[in-house]
Amino acid sequence: MPWCNMNVGLRDVHFKNQDIPQLRSELLLSGELFEDPCFPADQLSLGDVVVENVVWKRPKDLCPNPQLFSSAPTQSEVKPGKMSSPWVVSAISVLGGMRELFYMVMPDSHMQEWRDDPSYEYIGLFYFCFWHYGTWTFVTIDDRLPTVEGELLFTQSTDNGEFWIPLLEKAYAKLHGSYQNLDYGHVTNALVDFTGGVAETYDLNIDENDSNGQLNHLMESINHELSNHSIVCLKINHPHVEEESDRNDLGLTRGAVYQINGAKYVSLGESRLQSIFSNRNRIGMVRLRGTPPEQQMGSPVSQKSSGSLAYSATMLSRLLSRNPKWTQVKETEQQRMGLGLDHVGEFWMPLDDLIVFNEVIIVHFYTKNVYALRLRWKEASILGHWSEGVKGTSSDRCGGCLEFHETYLRNPQYIFDVSKQEENLVVQLLQWQGKDNEKLITHERLPFLIGFFIIKVEENRSYRLSKQWDFNPTVVTVHPLRKRQLYYCGTLGRGRYIIVPHTYKPGELAGFMLRTFAKANINLRELKKNGPTQHWPKFLFRYPSLTTVIVIESLNNVSSMKGTNMWIKLKCEGKKAKTLKSQDSNQPSWNTAFVFYRAHPDKPISVQLFSQKWQCFHTLLGQAELPAVTNRSLCPLEVALRDKGGEPTATVLSLKILTIDSILQC
Repeated sequence: MPWCNMNVGLRDVHFKNQDIPQLRSELLLSGELFEDPCFPADQLSLGDVVVENVVWKRPKDLCPNPQLFSSAPTQSEVKPGKMSSPWVVSAISVLGGMRELFYMVMPDSHMQEWRDDPSYEYIGLFYFCFWHYGTWTFVTIDDRLPTVEGELLFTQSTDNGEFWIPLLEKAYAKLHGSYQNLDYGHVTNALVDFTGGVAETYDLNIDENDSNGQLNHLMESINHELSNHSIVCLKINHPHVEEESDRNDLGLTRGAVYQINGAKYVSLGESRLQSIFSNRNRIGMVRLRGTPPEQQMGSPVSQKSSGSLAYSATMLSRLLSRNPKWTQVKETEQQRMGLGLDHVGEFWMPLDDLIVFNEVIIVHFYTKNVYALRLRWKEASILGHWSEGVKGTSSDRCGGCLEFHETYLRNPQYIFDVSKQEENLVVQLLQWQGKDNEKLITHERLPFLIGFFIIKVEENRSYRLSKQWDFNPTVVTVHPLRKRQLYYCGTLGRGRYIIVPHTYKPGELAGFMLRTFAKANINLRELKKNGPTQHWPKFLFRYPSLTTVIVIESLNNVSSMKGTNMWIKLKCEGKKAKTLKSQDSNQPSWNTAFVFYRAHPDKPISVQLFSQKWQCFHTLLGQAELPAVTNRSLCPLEVALRDKGGEPTATVLSLKILTIDSILQC
């Protein structure tokens, strides 16, 4: 199970500055029950949708003996109310099945429970903790819940005396501003807010005519993610949202989220099961857990037995399986095969049946997972804004996507370094509405189309990129999507890179959070300056007027050079830069770019070739000077090197050079 290293304590951030110890002291002193002024029991907290005859009641008004938990949270069953948001229902159901995560979202739950202790004084105050754009934030609520004719209006437990579910939903609604603001969203939004993890979603389009290979690959991915203690869910999306609560041919509910709690290949052994499953020696099985279909919103109740569906999810998944012979496997045989169940709502499905799902949801835990410490992921995160201002100033940071060629580099830019030959990199981009991180995406304003791209830049770049040349290739592109968050996972080679987060159109204003995860420290930081700063006093220091880019490519005719592990060193007006050591002694190559800002055009750029002689010693093999005159285009150049005494050698350095009479066009 994943574990969030939150170190939950009352010293953490309190939403709306509602200090919990202070509120508790004031209520105990006054003897009154808490009434939250920041989320009052009125229409404002419900939102713009008007519901008639709403009465806000405390749990003690709804049942004689209310409890936070009537059983363990993993055994609780979530029941949607008339106005529940399906994605919130699904997220709460997933959270309830994960004990370690649950007690992070509801800290001190044993202290908040109703108790018969004579010293216990009930004050009607509860608090939950959510990951809120990089900060674990306590959200305090009172226990007044909206009802109509004595029935809870929103999400609840199937046990009428259990109240952790509606209280959790109320705290989450307060974080978003109102219950109605929960109408728009995706289950990944809540799972990230509940865990601080990184969410990934992708479409699962399995070809029925060639499903074996795809399903086996899916099984490998599921087992890999479960071994890393990720949250893995499957979902059946429907093109018509209003029909999402209907059952499909397998008895599964469209739109519902089913969490994967286990996956394994089971050996059939020498038994009649081999003949049942077409003489296969083993079959893939996946254990799912979801909100029971009879509790899903709008589920059709065509066959009733004592007020509920005649067939449970477990029974339906067997009766309606794509492999009808699965129904012949008795429960005793399932146990013998190791197909046990741990929680309410769990059931096993043959791998072949997963073809009906079309969306995979994964929440990864890179630095918040006690079981993944051996992976040694390092996190970096930055809060930023797409803002509008005077062109060329630090407030001009909303340039749109790559389609807007004149403006896309006006977005915020974040630079980082990959020091190893290869580095696994994870990037998460989240957006929120407005210029402060308390304004989330709401029903009033859908999330913008957002995306980001990564550009490989010069090894020594320290200023913003103003123009993208051929020597600055785009190596990663995450195209704009209308989501609250985006996810990328890939591998980058050694070098310096810039991440550019963007909205689709220029002028779209919002806040965002950029998170990166890597095995090594990549030193993520924002690039704010467009170029070098003017030194004072001005009469002593000339301001740069030229920009020169040098791309070191390779060495030719190095047979006369006696050396190994060669590298190139550049000097330009007191600035130095060097390439890596080439392991190829016959024809060293680098393909590495460097940028210099020059105040003295008449001074040449020095190029030196070195070789490592011993562990801590090196020797100069050759050198040259580059005039670097203005050419305004990247031009190839062959430079003959001279030895230490100034005598010409046969060795030739191949490079490309660009010099422009500006510091704001590169």
